[in-house]
Amino acid sequence: IIRKIQTLIGYFKLDPYRVHALVLDAYEHDVDNPKYLRLLKSFQTNQTAVLLGFQFRHQAKAGGKGVDGRKSPANSSRVRNDAKNLYTVTATLIKHGVLSLNDIYHYLSPEDGKVVQEYKKYLGAKVAEVRKFGMVNLREDSATRNQNFQSEIPVPASHDEN
Repeated sequence: IIRKIQTLIGYFKLDPYRVHALVLDAYEHDVDNPKYLRLLKSFQTNQTAVLLGFQFRHQAKAGGKGVDGRKSPANSSRVRNDAKNLYTVTATLIKHGVLSLNDIYHYLSPEDGKVVQEYKKYLGAKVAEVRKFGMVNLREDSATRNQNFQSEIPVPASHDEN
């Protein structure tokens, strides 16, 4: 099949880079087909990385928006599915040695600094949440505390002994 594709590229004067992009796009839509993997091994690795990088950047900018630029649940689920397929294809290519993680890493987002910043923010929020568990309000008087405590205790139903 590789020879046939090369023949078609030469005969119709097709752009090999565009053919490469089409094969990669077809693989994203049929991730379970191993024939695409064999076909992609015949293309240049740096071109594959650039094409995947372009798609990763496009996914990051799209973020659930459709062609019309509006967000909708349908667009959001389609973008999630496309992103899942893109990550699956990339992981498969890395697993089979077509790409390395270093080839594609700088195209991934968010950037390392933003990930660290978001993690610190998340961690700070969780630490603050945990600290609230053990807090006791010392300004609250004992009568109010007892009343609040009593209202939380379920009262058993009385039984008539007739």
